[in-house]
Amino acid sequence: MKLYCCETSYASQKVTNFLDYYSIEVDKVHINLRKQENITTNFREINPKGTVPILLAKDCTLYTSTNILIYLSKHIGINPPTKVINFCSYDEKIHDPYLRLLSYINIFTLNIDPKKKEALEKLAKIHPWKERGDFLLRLLSGKIQQEEIETAKKVCMSRIEEIRNLIFNQHILATGTFQISDSVAIAFLSRMAQINLITPLESSNLLKGLYNRK
Repeated sequence: MKLYCCETSYASQKVTNFLDYYSIEVDKVHINLRKQENITTNFREINPKGTVPILLAKDCTLYTSTNILIYLSKHIGINPPTKVINFCSYDEKIHDPYLRLLSYINIFTLNIDPKKKEALEKLAKIHPWKERGDFLLRLLSGKIQQEEIETAKKVCMSRIEEIRNLIFNQHILATGTFQISDSVAIAFLSRMAQINLITPLESSNLLKGLYNRK
């Protein structure tokens, strides 16, 4: 199996968390998003949208983190129940636009210098996924409304509370078996700490609950 991924990509992190936990061997190909390796002709032949992660398996090619995680889970003999899959699928739904918006504002475009901003603007204009490029242009031109930011924060805070409860009750998360939902929650909590919606200490305590099995 071959995985195209980027270490700073939230969607990629959800997959690599699961790979690392179970020591699943795959051929990892790092795609540097900041160097725009995802919009090269060669990469777009693999994924026309220019996004990661992508898993090339013997019998299929998978383009979304949830589908990749389901495939990897079944590959090692763990058939994820519907509630676990739904947890992962919902994470994809809130990634765009909510989590992506907060990530770009607080990490990737924070205090960006003029040269990098210009490079990102050029990328946005030629991005193979038009919706992604349009979003980036709106962000860089200061057209994101405060109401959009507050809505994104509310959605993410609600998700944090949901994860807290699921870990405490060992329902879907922190059960006897490390599931793909645990992998997704780990990526989400780590990102929430990066954008300061939770403290590093709280993130660390919640992550311990996810990594500690019965």
